[in-house]
Amino acid sequence: MITLEDISFPTPSSSLSPESIKAYKEIGFVCLNEYLCKEETETLLQRARTLEREHHREKKKKNIDRDDEKNVFTTGDKKQALSCSDEYFLNSAGNVSFFYEEEPNDNKEEYQPSLNKIGHALHDLDAPFMEFSRSEKLKRFLEQLGLLRPIPVQSMVIFKNAHRGGEVVPHQDDTFLRTGPEKSTIGVWIALEKCTIENGCLRALPRSHFNGTKKRMFVDHEAKERKVQFSNDGREGSEEVEYKVEDFVPLTVDAGTLVFLHGENCHWSLANTSDTSRVAYSVHYVEGGKDSCVWLKDNWLQRPETFPFKCL
Repeated sequence: MITLEDISFPTPSSSLSPESIKAYKEIGFVCLNEYLCKEETETLLQRARTLEREHHREKKKKNIDRDDEKNVFTTGDKKQALSCSDEYFLNSAGNVSFFYEEEPNDNKEEYQPSLNKIGHALHDLDAPFMEFSRSEKLKRFLEQLGLLRPIPVQSMVIFKNAHRGGEVVPHQDDTFLRTGPEKSTIGVWIALEKCTIENGCLRALPRSHFNGTKKRMFVDHEAKERKVQFSNDGREGSEEVEYKVEDFVPLTVDAGTLVFLHGENCHWSLANTSDTSRVAYSVHYVEGGKDSCVWLKDNWLQRPETFPFKCL
């Protein structure tokens, strides 16, 4: 049985160790402890909280009622990977956009809107997150994991605020971000606060990247009304896979820990039932140096021609 210790390694100063590369390839994910120092982690966390405060202040200034919000993002329904205003979501590809937790069915009178995430172009539009996402160290590590020319395509601050942060159901990043015919997505996830079982730590399923992608999200961008759709990615049948939480490795890591996730690794996080928040930052990279890795035209995430993707 794989444990957290099996996939955790010290962050090297120059090159990833052969053992950490082997763990990534064979298990599908790997942790680098103390990738960011305390001060670097705090800089990103405080920037995330500043963006959160500024957004709430702007909403209050404009007197926007929560009933008018169209940017609710949820992955709580196991049969559907997301639920939000399609156009708001699709236009976030080249913006810094704000998404909220789903409103609960009970206690609606006491409910106060809580951010779910900020995305999806922080790596190109916000200086602190850009510096992290485009660092030479991260570029070097991604190259060692197999990307010839890493391209960051999506980034987000993921909030799990105390008693508010909802479940993110089991999913694979290749469902949402795809190159073809060869898949190439690598997820980078970094804890900005300590992650515990109670506050909804990330959980990853060992060796699940050998089982292929279970579903695919796509959009016909030529359609009169663009809609997010899902397919079973060429597989026969459409049965939902029933996962057991005990099969996943809980990544109960300290702030500053970085996780590399294979694009076909299945990962999950439960709701935050604690008094402490759990904030993380995530960036997804794809291959930009192979003819066999072409960014698919029906990916949901499409940048305007005036704002193209840029390699590291």
